[in-house]
Amino acid sequence: MKVTVILTSYNEYHSIAKAISQIAKNDIKDLELLVVAPDEKTIEVAKKELAKHPQLKASKIIKDAGTGKPNAINTAIPQAKGEIIIFTDGDMYISDNAIFLLLEGFTDEKVAGVSGHPVSLDDRNTFWGFSSHLFCYGAHTVRVALQKEGLPRKKKGYPPMSGYLYAIKMTKAVAKLFPLPTEIRAEDAYISKRINELGYKTTYSPDALAYVRFPKNLHDWIDQKKRSLGGNIQIRIRATLQKEGLPLFRRGIIQDTSGFFIPIKFASSPKEYFYLFGIYPLRLYLWILIYIQHYKKDYSNGRWEQIKSSKI
Repeated sequence: MKVTVILTSYNEYHSIAKAISQIAKNDIKDLELLVVAPDEKTIEVAKKELAKHPQLKASKIIKDAGTGKPNAINTAIPQAKGEIIIFTDGDMYISDNAIFLLLEGFTDEKVAGVSGHPVSLDDRNTFWGFSSHLFCYGAHTVRVALQKEGLPRKKKGYPPMSGYLYAIKMTKAVAKLFPLPTEIRAEDAYISKRINELGYKTTYSPDALAYVRFPKNLHDWIDQKKRSLGGNIQIRIRATLQKEGLPLFRRGIIQDTSGFFIPIKFASSPKEYFYLFGIYPLRLYLWILIYIQHYKKDYSNGRWEQIKSSKI
């Protein structure tokens, strides 16, 4: 089975080499890597790194227009030859066996999407570091709950995939999802939604790890969350999923409320419990901003919005 990894990047020359080297450690026959980037510096570093990994001989570097992740993916998809397409980013890296573990998720022919497990690389002792670890734990907890056998899926749906690391099976029906609408802000949520809409399942591989750095100041945190969480609201507004009684798990303030006790369970020291006094009101403030933004339609669409403090 041929596998294509699409690695999208934007001014991430400082981290692209590590991202490529970790993909190379997943020594899979017929692995094709497509590195998509608009800037010459990232492309130059990527070329040097690819030269170190002859096992990635089928790989290619694609220069895109720098107009956002959906456009970057749309540029790469026509050149992808894999039956399975794996999506990841240039500002993070995957675990040594992550690709193998994602592929194992396709044992059921009804599965067309498998999500990896984001893990924070930030210092948990700081407020923003703790917040990032909490976010990863919360997302993991939700995906595990939705993955359990016997779950009433007609009410809650299938596990949503993470944009940091996920894989899709390119059936004829799934292939028709491309090109992606260029205005979407959360392509992972959109693809998850559409896969479920086609009658396929999405699933979760908790040991397929994606190591990520997150924002380290309020401005960047709000910008990133408005894009990721707000992107889910954007897709929810675009269309309501009603296909064979299998609604996609929806992100929104109601979902956040249902996970009210997750931060309390996660905190493990007096300092971390103190951090919660900031996290709860910040999360509420964030949702207010997101709903106002979408009500006023005052947001940029699928263009790149670099979060600089997460690149350090």
